[in-house]
Amino acid sequence: ARPRAMLAAQEPGQIVIRNSIFRNVQVSVIKASQAVIDGNTFTLQPDQGLSAAIEFFFSSKIRISGNNIIGESSPKMFFNPASNGIALLMSDYNEVRGNTIFGSQNGIALLASSNNQISGNTWTGPKNRLGWGGIGIERWSNNNVIENNTFENAGSAILLILQSKNNKVSNNTLRNAGLGIVLRVTSGNIITGNTLEYILEDGIRAYRSYGNFISNNQISHA
Repeated sequence: ARPRAMLAAQEPGQIVIRNSIFRNVQVSVIKASQAVIDGNTFTLQPDQGLSAAIEFFFSSKIRISGNNIIGESSPKMFFNPASNGIALLMSDYNEVRGNTIFGSQNGIALLASSNNQISGNTWTGPKNRLGWGGIGIERWSNNNVIENNTFENAGSAILLILQSKNNKVSNNTLRNAGLGIVLRVTSGNIITGNTLEYILEDGIRAYRSYGNFISNNQISHA
């Protein structure tokens, strides 16, 4: 059976969830402000249909920090992991810092979300390499800062910027992926000081993108 959401708030206001343990449930919040999700542990089984361990819609001033998100493996050769560790959708001015995510299909997803700080997080994709990517900055997600994160073990692009602009991506470590950083239909981004290792295809790939500043990245085994 599909897991029930642990929390489904739909009114503005403050939410604090700290130092709790959850299994096959997710935090899903609409229209929150000044929420704190800190120091929790989420364990997610595969093939459960979860969209994310933590997701916020239309929210601002959220701090998501120090959480441990574990996507359990499966004895089956092919399985569908939990989709995202953390997702921000139409949410601005939030902080995602110091979280550890293991085994989810994607690490962190931003959709139409701007002016967010994403730093000091670690994502390791599932062992069967069905992980899609470490972080997706997608569709009108602008002016975000992505720094000092470690993303590894992705089957496709480990960091994707799609139809978004003016994001800063700096001092991240990207390892073991099909592609490294992918820019698609995007402009004005700063890509600097990142380390990319063991990338099967291109370390950095751009498609229909212009005006991006790319400097001082280290790429090896690509």
